[in-house]
Amino acid sequence: VNAALYIQDTKASLAVVVDRSQGGASLFDGSIELMVPRRALADDARGVDEALNETCGGMNPYPPFGDRERIGDGVVIRGKHRILVGQGPTGARLARSTMDSAFAEPLVFVGSAVSSNDVVVQHSSLSFLDKALPSNLMLVTFMRIPGRKQATFLLRLGHQYAANEDASMGQPVEVDLTQILQGFNVSSIVEKSLTANQDLRELNKRRLKWTRKQYGKLSGSVMGLITMQPLSIRTFEVVVSS
Repeated sequence: VNAALYIQDTKASLAVVVDRSQGGASLFDGSIELMVPRRALADDARGVDEALNETCGGMNPYPPFGDRERIGDGVVIRGKHRILVGQGPTGARLARSTMDSAFAEPLVFVGSAVSSNDVVVQHSSLSFLDKALPSNLMLVTFMRIPGRKQATFLLRLGHQYAANEDASMGQPVEVDLTQILQGFNVSSIVEKSLTANQDLRELNKRRLKWTRKQYGKLSGSVMGLITMQPLSIRTFEVVVSS
């Protein structure tokens, strides 16, 4: 389980979001089991022929070169499990709505100032999105590309749901890139490879064609209107003018 797991039926759903990879399963209907790290000071006779006593200092070599004794204090791992319960078959929606915040918690920055001075806050909040993205899309990357004559941004969008994972959220969705950037007029949009190191159109000319599906085109009649397929991530280089 890298991010989350869930079970559901027609009446209820249960999702567990984790903050680190661990083993998990649903061995019986209506149940979830997760394997969390544990420490034992004696062999539990489960087959490894040693105590599950992982320590921060490692261990001595195995016989005949050493006594395989553990060194240092026991390793302590503290994780978080976010448990969500919903009505009907909404397990995917519960998990997907929470897993991103579990892995990308808000970054808190603090500063200091003389208590007698007023601290001027120019913006209590700031967003470059003119309107909210569809609920099944997330803004993965938005950053200014330095060294360009014209203001250029790297924009990466991700579809959060798998196909048919949720009745509504697991469907393709259209978004107009020219309409989501607040305060900018979009001059051009070029789709890049996932890592943004080359144009996707040029990359697709050289890659092995496994299918006849065409990549690297902005779908729709208007520049910037794209279709995000389930679980897809697309990267764009957007040139703008204020």
